[in-house]
Amino acid sequence: MFLFTLPLAPFLLLLLYFIVRPEPVTIPIKNRHVFITSGAHGVDVAIFAADVREYDAVEGAVVGSGPIDVLVVNQGIFVPQALEKQGLDEIKLMIDVKLMGSFNVIKAVLPLMKYRKDGAPAAIALVSSRVGQVGIYGYTAYSATKFGLREALQQGLISDNLRVSLISWSSA
Repeated sequence: MFLFTLPLAPFLLLLLYFIVRPEPVTIPIKNRHVFITSGAHGVDVAIFAADVREYDAVEGAVVGSGPIDVLVVNQGIFVPQALEKQGLDEIKLMIDVKLMGSFNVIKAVLPLMKYRKDGAPAAIALVSSRVGQVGIYGYTAYSATKFGLREALQQGLISDNLRVSLISWSSA
């Protein structure tokens, strides 16, 4: 029986992929406001300085920016090292910047995105390396800060016409 099913496995996996693969969502950004953390270059850029670890500072930057249609959460820091060798202050810094910083930015922006009057879809993109999508030795704290946040946010925001993505920018 095993020898019979083994040759069928690739075909069944391919079939399963075409059945359950998610459809990409296109969200146009022409004439829309995009808020990017840790970004400072582009056309018509307004820069607001805020430490993402401090909610009040983030909220002040968000209020000053006007309506937001697309949020790109791009701040990050990591110190690759085995967990048992890593200092707790390094772990706390990574989690404060990457996870709490993401929470602070999203929490401040969410009311502006959820209650937009135009009815057009909005998007939150969490930028991460592939290490933010899977657990990799030496990146324990880093890996813990992105994937679960995206999954939980998408479940909670899909009914508000908000899409949440995890964008991988590299192979590391």
